[in-house]
Amino acid sequence: MAFHYHFGGVELISEIAFPALRASRAEGAAGPLIRVVEGQGEAPAEDKFHFAWDGRLQMRLGESGGEWRVGSPWGAFVFDRDVSTVRVFGSDGPNLPIVRDMFVRRLLPRLIGLKGGWTYHAASLARNDKALLIIGTSGAGKSTMSVGLGATEGWDVLGDDMALVWNEGAEVVAPASADVTIWSQSCAGLRLPKEDCEPLPGYDGKYIYRPRRARRLDAVPLGGVLFLNRTACDGPRLDLHTRAEAFQLALSQRVLFNPSGSAAEERVRSVTRLNGILGRTPAWTLTYPPSFAVLPAVSDLLSSALEG
Repeated sequence: MAFHYHFGGVELISEIAFPALRASRAEGAAGPLIRVVEGQGEAPAEDKFHFAWDGRLQMRLGESGGEWRVGSPWGAFVFDRDVSTVRVFGSDGPNLPIVRDMFVRRLLPRLIGLKGGWTYHAASLARNDKALLIIGTSGAGKSTMSVGLGATEGWDVLGDDMALVWNEGAEVVAPASADVTIWSQSCAGLRLPKEDCEPLPGYDGKYIYRPRRARRLDAVPLGGVLFLNRTACDGPRLDLHTRAEAFQLALSQRVLFNPSGSAAEERVRSVTRLNGILGRTPAWTLTYPPSFAVLPAVSDLLSSALEG
């Protein structure tokens, strides 16, 4: 059985079910294609090392027989240079939930870069056919802001952690996965139904939540970039940045396929591309108090900024 998905402007035909992905249209869509198949036997060994990411998943980027290889203690992914086919190893046993999560949240956003798009560590939402990137480090409040705005009228959640951007000069933001990950205190503060919050494998206190407004498949023109500053204050406010200020804030939030020193060309292109985006797109810092009750006022403020 083949599963058809859409992620970040790319179509996927998969032998493995990924519930976190958005189902593709029945008639399919034009655009880059990735086939996902189950690997047979043991994953091929790494014969060249490039980079190791910090964190719980212990992911490593390397090569095997001239193909790219991303491995971890729970599974491995092997794919050709143009990412036409990804072989998944470790999907037929008890590690399947972690392998699925690693593929959707860690690998796929990086593969977008090999297919012609750009990835940023950011949430993304859309309102009135304009997209907003919410940039910030882990714990800045991107997911809570995404779910909170998604619960208000008019906002579509495109993604909560990785934003996928295409084109140059007229950037569009493509939808990512269909769910968001959120901490238990945010689930309670936003009064999300308990039955809609499923524990995230491997993370204590973190949950998976699927917003009802997370069905969009079409890319949305980029209308603004937002940085979060959650602090004690009287109410939400927006401060407009110069391009230089925004560039300094956003530079560390680029997501590269190969962050190692051998990938200088990718790093240079990503810096040039980010500088161009911020020269064409307004960027603000949203300063707001740590209160869930402020979200309706934030929604009104952001809507006015995108329209203006």
